[in-house]
Amino acid sequence: MFSVPKDQVLGLLDEAWARKSPAFNDNGLDVRIVDMGKVIGTHGERSVRMATRPGTAEIVSAYPVK
Repeated sequence: MFSVPKDQVLGLLDEAWARKSPAFNDNGLDVRIVDMGKVIGTHGERSVRMATRPGTAEIVSAYPVK
């Protein structure tokens, strides 16, 4: 769960996307794990795992990870 207010989650995901981290394929999705350099999760997570449809910016899922 993200530790930022709901109205800031999209901005956080935009920031993660702008960092252009390399993607790997997981079950047909492009997955990026982006170190945000700050705590973004309720359990101290500092990275976001973002899954997108290949070749697009369409986010399928995103959540904080350690």
